[in-house]
Amino acid sequence: MSRKKSAYKEKPCGVCETMFMPTGPNASCCSDPCKKIRLITYRKTHQEANKEQIAARTKAHREANKEALAAKQKARYEANKEKYAARSKAWREANKEQIAAREKAYYEANKEGITTKGKAYREANREANKEKYAARSKAWREANKEQFKATQKEWAKAYPEKVKATQHKRRARKAAIPGHFTAAEWEALKAFYIINIY
Repeated sequence: MSRKKSAYKEKPCGVCETMFMPTGPNASCCSDPCKKIRLITYRKTHQEANKEQIAARTKAHREANKEALAAKQKARYEANKEKYAARSKAWREANKEQIAAREKAYYEANKEGITTKGKAYREANREANKEKYAARSKAWREANKEQFKATQKEWAKAYPEKVKATQHKRRARKAAIPGHFTAAEWEALKAFYIINIY
């Protein structure tokens, strides 16, 4: 019994270029792995060529299915919380310098707003977070003794009048003398008496 002759001629694989006998008119790959590579390459090329169209279609889909997608994402996160946390931690550990540079750049670009916002928050929550702030400051001072001393020294050199006012206030408190003046009040008092006496 004679073997049936193939209706198609042997041709090179579109991926690895190995010669193979096609099984159909549109067969262009010699094996399943080559078919997979060709499909991935096609998808990538198609996405690059139709980037804007795909982006617009994706955006429209997200807008139309916002709640369903959010619920799905939340459910996925809840089911894999530990996995996501571990991945996020690993990424942060591996990209410390990149994160620090990005945070520094953001701070420099938004310094005024961040400072104002932070100051307003601290003022509004000073009493509620008094112990928390005190504990944090103490912990930082303990961990950065030399830096703290140097900063204090620089500050004292820059603001001698404030240092004097603080020292007077401390002595008055120790001697149980009622009332005290801030540095600004003390300067105003001195100016007043200098003008009126001399």
